[in-house]
Amino acid sequence: MRAKNCLRPQPILTIENNRDAGRSRSPDVPSWFRQANRKPTADRVPVEVAEEYETAFAAILGERVDSLMVSSSPVNCNHVHRIAAFAATNNLPAIYAFREAVVSGGLMSYGTNIPGIFQQAARMVDRILKGTLVGDLPTEQPTKFEMAINLKTAKALGIEVPSALLACADEVIE
Repeated sequence: MRAKNCLRPQPILTIENNRDAGRSRSPDVPSWFRQANRKPTADRVPVEVAEEYETAFAAILGERVDSLMVSSSPVNCNHVHRIAAFAATNNLPAIYAFREAVVSGGLMSYGTNIPGIFQQAARMVDRILKGTLVGDLPTEQPTKFEMAINLKTAKALGIEVPSALLACADEVIE
């Protein structure tokens, strides 16, 4: 049984760095990270318009980060190719909230199924057109989440993806 729906993507762009190297270890830190004697930290790098990407990229490089987590914001979705190219150029593993990033060369994604969201919206529109008042419609959350992994990118980054993670993926790009 795969437990994909228990995770929810976070609505921020974060970077992980190694500023806290050597500090106390948390029991929930993966063993490979503990072996490297580092505790993960996350810093937010806000990007609200496309013109802010160069500043954000410079901040990320200045922090000497180990990895990226890219949020599902509309601006990130519109510039996924640019973000994936930055990550690849700078040898940064990144997780995205949408599958399109993995198709563009990103390492992996876990997030809502975009066609599924449009299907939910279409059902809502259908109900409205059939006379249901908007205020009578329930609030709906996405119900389908998908994981995609790009093995070509993993190989380029020197990352061996665990077979258990590959087994959970909805899509593996080789």
